[in-house]
Amino acid sequence: MKRLIATLASPLQRLRKFITQRIENELRHEISALRHALDAQQKNLDALEQSSHEKIRALEIIAAGSHPWQTSARTANTPPYFTIILPTRNRATLIADAIQSVLAQTWPSWELLIIDDGSDDDTQSRLQTFLLDPRIQYHHCDAGGVAAARNHGLMLAQGQLIAYLDSDNAWFPGFLAGMRAEFAADAALDSAYAIVLSDSAIHARSQILWRAFDAEELRRGNYIDLNIFVHRRELVQRHGGFDETLTRLSDWDLILRYTRDETCRRVPVAGAYYRSRVSGRISDTRSFGDNWFRIRQKLRALPQLPRPLKVLYAIWHYPQLSETYIETEIRAMLRFGVVIEVWSNDDVAVPYPPAVPVRRGDLQDAIAEFQPDLMHVHWITSASTYATIAQAAGLPVTVRAHGFEVNPQTLADLLGNRALQRLFLFPRQRELMAAADSRITFMKSVFDTELFKPAKKNRRLVLRTVAAIPSKDIVLFLEAAKRLPEYRFVLIACTVYKRESYVDEIIKLKAELNSPAELYFDMPHARTAEYTREAGIFLHTAVGIDQKDHSPIGMPISIAEAMATGAYVIARDDPALCDYIGDAGDVYADLDQACALIAATRSWDEARWRAAEIRSIDRAFLEHADDVVLQPLHDCWLQLQHERASAARAQIA
Repeated sequence: MKRLIATLASPLQRLRKFITQRIENELRHEISALRHALDAQQKNLDALEQSSHEKIRALEIIAAGSHPWQTSARTANTPPYFTIILPTRNRATLIADAIQSVLAQTWPSWELLIIDDGSDDDTQSRLQTFLLDPRIQYHHCDAGGVAAARNHGLMLAQGQLIAYLDSDNAWFPGFLAGMRAEFAADAALDSAYAIVLSDSAIHARSQILWRAFDAEELRRGNYIDLNIFVHRRELVQRHGGFDETLTRLSDWDLILRYTRDETCRRVPVAGAYYRSRVSGRISDTRSFGDNWFRIRQKLRALPQLPRPLKVLYAIWHYPQLSETYIETEIRAMLRFGVVIEVWSNDDVAVPYPPAVPVRRGDLQDAIAEFQPDLMHVHWITSASTYATIAQAAGLPVTVRAHGFEVNPQTLADLLGNRALQRLFLFPRQRELMAAADSRITFMKSVFDTELFKPAKKNRRLVLRTVAAIPSKDIVLFLEAAKRLPEYRFVLIACTVYKRESYVDEIIKLKAELNSPAELYFDMPHARTAEYTREAGIFLHTAVGIDQKDHSPIGMPISIAEAMATGAYVIARDDPALCDYIGDAGDVYADLDQACALIAATRSWDEARWRAAEIRSIDRAFLEHADDVVLQPLHDCWLQLQHERASAARAQIA
């Protein structure tokens, strides 16, 4: 018995030690997670406390400076200290309050430049009494947008400091005096901003906006209202005026440029009262998303690398016209500075001119000749084979999965491959995972922002761009065209590799149904984009979940492309499509509902059409813009390149 106990003692001790260490590790992880959670909660509480203090202080300042507006005395004919630029368009009933708030300023040395951006109401006649004050000038211009109007004011400005006031807002009486004192006390100050009080929540669900200056926070989103922003006139010469190509957010763009390398701070002065409950505001008539995206592009700074990142795409068949989402990704990565070549395993049905060199033959030879930093694969059905070859060559592998090919089994098989470094799935594919995996990143579909942009619409043009395969329910599109002859239906279909015969089937179906739909096959992507920009309605068709030929749906790129142009999207009521289009369109269960949704647009007025267009554009650019959505993929590649280089240096050492 003693010998038996002695024999078992050592394994038991090892088992006890293993269990103890395991428990300690688990507890350590739990404690670490709790500490992180507590730290995050404390940061949130600190931020809320700071925000509350700021709002209380702002209210104290506003209350202390509140008094009835009084008209200030006129100044002698000397150069003004301030130039105030007030753009307006058809605001005859509102603009008087804005002007009165300027006249009520306790600091009297200013000029007010009213820039009329093509008003066709009685704005000018209503201003005649105000124009008796020599400090107020009225300039009527052809309609060119608010950025152009403000630039016209900057061209005429004579003041040392520039301030802005919108025709539907008003200043507190001490605003100019307070800002003048701040600039006079600090010759190095280039710009500053005061407190905004609004009639509704304008930022972080608050009616008070007065945050400490933070350049990084400003890059994430604007919290400085132009109505309380003041800058020295010299900044116009240094950094230019307003970007007239932006239909919204030109104020954020200008403030970003004026504060990037210059001094800026908030000032404890009651600035402006902001009215949000007025009609005809730019935010109601112009889309946000495309302008936001263009500013994000301006802000993007590419990393400085010792050498360019080289990526070999391994694609089953390339360049195939029905798979242009691959080309969209490649073109975005080229803008990021990545050096790309493609190795393709097979021929294509319909080729197009690719943006990068294409290799054939053995994948091993392509790796040896190109010497990439990593391999990127589209479609998980090809990934395991290609990844094994890459692993033998010492290359990390990333994979982009799509909709039709992903199921729990194919996903589990790929995750079992040790060569895989990162897998990019669509968000809804999370539910297919058996367990969490740190190698998975969820990334939405992307559209080519250089091809698909907001455009003037033909609201009787119904478009479908599609791969010519049975799962796309092209019959429904053809039948809808027959039921709604007052609409023009255009189907642009692309021949699919190894499914070429279905093109003839579509032509046959059109003849059998006697459908008036126009059919175009294998149209170049740029020409397809022209039709997409023109179409007012995009009818996405797909076989229902319980129907023959149904295929799993991911995030069809054609929908994102259509939304980006402002099209009203109508799609099958598949859960994946409902999540995808959100409020940018509507869904149908059958042909009758699809036709009813299209027919209902006959009674839409201009405001409803414009609202629908804005919802589509905003959703596309905020959720699916190529350069933004693909940033995590690029970051992943840079990290893998760095890790591979570090490992190589360590091996040499």
